[in-house]
Amino acid sequence: MQVEMRRAPRAECTRAPAEPISCPDRQQRTVQSQLSPTTHLSLMSLPSVQKALVAEKAGHLRLAEDAPVKLPGPGNVLVRIEAVALNPVDVKMCDFLPCPGARCGSDYAGTVVAAGDDLLKELRVGDRVCGFVFGQNPNEPEAGAFAEYVEINAGLAIRIPDYMSFEDAATLGVGIATAGLSLFIPDGDSLGLPTPLEPSPANNKHILVCGGATASGRLAIQLIKLANLTPIATCSPKNFDQVKAVGAARVFDYNSPTCAKEIRRATVSRLSAALDCISRTSTMKTCYEAIGPAGGRYVSLDPAPARIAATRPRDIRTYAVLAFEALGKEVNLPEPFTREAQPEKYEFSVKWLEQVEELLRQQKLSTPPVLLQEGGLGAIPQGLNLIRTGKVSNQKVVYRVQ
Repeated sequence: MQVEMRRAPRAECTRAPAEPISCPDRQQRTVQSQLSPTTHLSLMSLPSVQKALVAEKAGHLRLAEDAPVKLPGPGNVLVRIEAVALNPVDVKMCDFLPCPGARCGSDYAGTVVAAGDDLLKELRVGDRVCGFVFGQNPNEPEAGAFAEYVEINAGLAIRIPDYMSFEDAATLGVGIATAGLSLFIPDGDSLGLPTPLEPSPANNKHILVCGGATASGRLAIQLIKLANLTPIATCSPKNFDQVKAVGAARVFDYNSPTCAKEIRRATVSRLSAALDCISRTSTMKTCYEAIGPAGGRYVSLDPAPARIAATRPRDIRTYAVLAFEALGKEVNLPEPFTREAQPEKYEFSVKWLEQVEELLRQQKLSTPPVLLQEGGLGAIPQGLNLIRTGKVSNQKVVYRVQ
């Protein structure tokens, strides 16, 4: 699926990345000297430096051999990364919002190797976890997932069930966090739907997912159905069967000039909620036209350009969701991506990901298909190019790290 990228001003890093530790003997030097009496460390010896992909300039990444490994602070754990998945947001950050020297990457899966104090979620050394981080974060330049180790907020980590591989688990992070923020925040910047663990008492409402074959779209369809609502979706005809298989009641060709009319006819002009997982100008217009005359809510994963926002009917409320809002911290990117700190969204996301763990435990959620690539961290730029050039459809590009 082609990723549309609208050029925005480059992000200015407000904080320089930490100086890397110079360490010629990477195998022997450890971080034992960093230990505090309150830090819990695995029995394995951790290196003081690691390999990590860092940004150089727009469109260019560098594999650093000496990125520092630090033990986690309060509320955080250190994860040894086993697999990472690539997202359109990784491409956008690389090409249009680079922060030179900052680590890249969002989605990860791995094993907890050290834990700080005051964890919001009880995680132990050896636990398998997955999730996402804010790669190329100007405020936290060492936060990227395209590395051998990453420090994460324990409250936003998802325990991986025994039956699931690291490669499959790596596909969940951004997509599942985005689904929660987009669909389920009550009385907030979302569609405001009932959650899968507290489903709707009556299955009488259609919810449109535009881009049902995307990773976020596949997850959203499943979650909407688990909430006892009726998901309908748009995608390319070649993906109709797969999108129906994850729960879409009806599927429409988003390239058809009559797509919006067909959706209106199928929903008897009563559609009142749409999630746009593609968020191009064309899909935004389709969603606006598909929503019935009584109006409703529209959530996109990218802000609408002014010329498209101007065509929105007044009775449609719109929201643009960024997965990074789940961290509850300032998103220090240029407009229109800037967000103030929203601790309430962090609190919501912690509770939401607890529900996700339960759904995974019950095997009620399936992960997106994996397109496993060889070459480890050093080959990730080639994987990003697959997304950049639209050569990946209905799959998540995944790399093993260790």
